[in-house]
Amino acid sequence: MVIETRGQRQRRRMRVSQRALRSQESSSERNRRRANDRARHRLTRASQNEEERSHQQRLNRNRMSIRRVNENTPTYLERLRRSRSQTQQRRPTSSQPGVAIIGSPLRNIVQRLDFQPRTINQVNRHRRQRRDIALLPPNRVHRHDCGNMDVVCSSCGALLFVGERVSGSSKQNPRFQLCCKEGKILLPTIDRPPEPYMDLLLSQDPNGKHFRNFIRTYNNAFAFTSSGANFDRNLASGRQGVFTWRVNGNFKHMISTNLLPTRDQSPKFAQIYIYDTSEQIQHRLDFNSSLSTSIIQLLTNILQPINHYIQHCIPHIEELQTSSTQTFDLTIQPLQVQNRRYDLPTATEVAAIIPYDSIEHAQQHRQIRLHKRILNEDGLSQPTFAYISQMDCNYDPLHYVLLFLRGEPGWHPNLLHYRGTKTVTQLQYYSYRLMVRTNDFPHFHLSGRLAQEYVVDCFCKIEEARLDWCRRNQQQLRAETYQGLMDEIVNNHNPSATGRLIVLPPTFVGGDRFMKKLYLDSMAIVRKYGKPDLFITFTCNPRWPEVQRALFDNQRPPDRPDITARVFRLKLKAFLNDILKKQVFGKINGCIYTIEFQKRGLPHCHMLLILDQSTKPVTTDDFDNFVCAELPNPNNDLNLYETITTTCLHGPCGSDYPLAPCMKTNSDGTRYCSKQYPKPFCDNTYLREG
Repeated sequence: MVIETRGQRQRRRMRVSQRALRSQESSSERNRRRANDRARHRLTRASQNEEERSHQQRLNRNRMSIRRVNENTPTYLERLRRSRSQTQQRRPTSSQPGVAIIGSPLRNIVQRLDFQPRTINQVNRHRRQRRDIALLPPNRVHRHDCGNMDVVCSSCGALLFVGERVSGSSKQNPRFQLCCKEGKILLPTIDRPPEPYMDLLLSQDPNGKHFRNFIRTYNNAFAFTSSGANFDRNLASGRQGVFTWRVNGNFKHMISTNLLPTRDQSPKFAQIYIYDTSEQIQHRLDFNSSLSTSIIQLLTNILQPINHYIQHCIPHIEELQTSSTQTFDLTIQPLQVQNRRYDLPTATEVAAIIPYDSIEHAQQHRQIRLHKRILNEDGLSQPTFAYISQMDCNYDPLHYVLLFLRGEPGWHPNLLHYRGTKTVTQLQYYSYRLMVRTNDFPHFHLSGRLAQEYVVDCFCKIEEARLDWCRRNQQQLRAETYQGLMDEIVNNHNPSATGRLIVLPPTFVGGDRFMKKLYLDSMAIVRKYGKPDLFITFTCNPRWPEVQRALFDNQRPPDRPDITARVFRLKLKAFLNDILKKQVFGKINGCIYTIEFQKRGLPHCHMLLILDQSTKPVTTDDFDNFVCAELPNPNNDLNLYETITTTCLHGPCGSDYPLAPCMKTNSDGTRYCSKQYPKPFCDNTYLREG
């Protein structure tokens, strides 16, 4: 319902009546009316001074830009065709057919556009060009835009930004390393989920919203393994700010070695699958009372016919439940897969459960040993767990059941490039999997909080693999030559008390030697070129148009941390190009920066710049050229005014807003702003000595 004032209602009725009258007038009457309007406009402009005329032009430009931004595609195409026909009638054409000689840069762009675009992306790109140019006020630079995430990789079909292409490729024929290493990696596609599960991810009814809010809980209810991680529960609760999954330490997947739960506990994870369907639903509801019975029943009906672990592993466990044997060996072997593509698993490939009593010696490759119940000395059940190897291709599908509905295998160390003998690393594998592709249903990216947990788990696996490589290649790294062990030998300490020393080389990102190396390089730059002159903080804005355009319907930026990080990288790259190549601050002798992630997951960059002696700021006027702590004039810089007022202002806070995050309580009980706002107004810039 739209509420309009009396003046708005009168103007709307007047416009309707004018359109009705103009639709009935003849061509001669229309020409006469237009001539009278032009004469009246000339008299009005002649009576205006320069300031009034520029103000009126600015208002007209803003009004037209808003109208063009809000128009739909058919209206836009019709306006372009009408503009071209009118221009060709009024202006002489050049020797090149179809191109008019027009002085305006905006109309030059209009004439160069294809008036029958072949794709909607071309239409949107043309509209964006017209919109950006129309929004430019006088003396205003163009606002940076990375474009849409609509460039398709010719090798794997991933959707990327044009700025993510390889530096040696062109915009017309881009090549990409981020998704598939220019076609070197080709993984099998994950089949589309069943329609009922797609409805849960896409629908806006109460069931769909409830499922997406508690998708991690539902996944844990159906998972075979539990995750052992020290995560921040305050951030993961989502009660204060956006949901953020932050983990400290190792990330492990565990499975209970007790086939049956202890007598004082209810079954969890893989133990639930030994019961029938009705009991499984009840045990999952006991797992968390916030779950919905209808959704649990729906997910059970979806997973049982298609998930290979449920189809082939669980019947064996049910048979052994009634067996007299007390101990079994459970082997979840890697699936019989080709090096470059996976085959569908068969019943004998998924798992084998062998009674331990029938084997004289346990084989070394058996990873998990199951017991009906492990009893302690008092005869009570004792819970024990076994870890799933991160090198196992079953590591991901056993825990993230709602991401791998059919039990598709994950990464394994023998996966090879599409053409070659090199193996696919975990980083390359997950970079491939986390891309949106034209022909794949993006259920990974629609999984919200579960996708965040999966991404964090992937990073932990990659980091663990790097640490494991350093642990296994100490001789190749020549670890004995590092300072720590040599000091122990020189000081004649007991070698047996020293323990085994694992050295992280300077190439390990985030290690002590890596950070020390960067510190020494930074100090060498300062020693060569002097102290830094500018300290710049480059932050990430989740409301950037590029981020908003890349989101799916009803998604928020916290649901897609991959898009936020990729757009931030492109923006930072463009910012460095302005500083180092275009030299907007003058000649730069040294640049040092570091990228950090805030508590809520958004990245930001701290940068130090060392200016050349000829461009160093000395006076207050020099500093005013670099820094401006004023609100810009909205009539001259509308875009800049909107950016400053929405992102660079503190508050509101104070006595009128006592519950603001920055408000603290004094010892006498009064509330105050911890950032010392409001601060006194300063008319001039001052240089403080010392």
